[in-house]
Amino acid sequence: MELVVAMVVVVILATLAIPVYNQHVIKSRRGDAYATLQMVALAQEQWRAEHTTYGSLANVWPQGVSKGGYYTIAISNVTATTFMVTATPAANSSQLKDTSCLVLQLDQNGPVVVTNAQKTCWNK
Repeated sequence: MELVVAMVVVVILATLAIPVYNQHVIKSRRGDAYATLQMVALAQEQWRAEHTTYGSLANVWPQGVSKGGYYTIAISNVTATTFMVTATPAANSSQLKDTSCLVLQLDQNGPVVVTNAQKTCWNK
């Protein structure tokens, strides 16, 4: 009987702890996107210092994925004075469950934080 009670307690604790743990893992892996977006922005500034415009994805981040592989990186709106870097969860990545911060963006001025959800994602 005591063994059954102990097993029930363990199952209840696991039921509560596993989702919380998974949310922490997802949030920590979001750091992969933050770091990669910052590295791409730095690469953009280095490219622009040597050229008359910002670079395309092939110019500044040819691998097209974040350092940890959890996000796909894209660059858009490239001109002489602007660029937009976007990180979206890679296909079949656990980050697809990060619905509150599914897409993270950074432009030449820094993180794109227009909505409250974006502000929360970037801790603004």
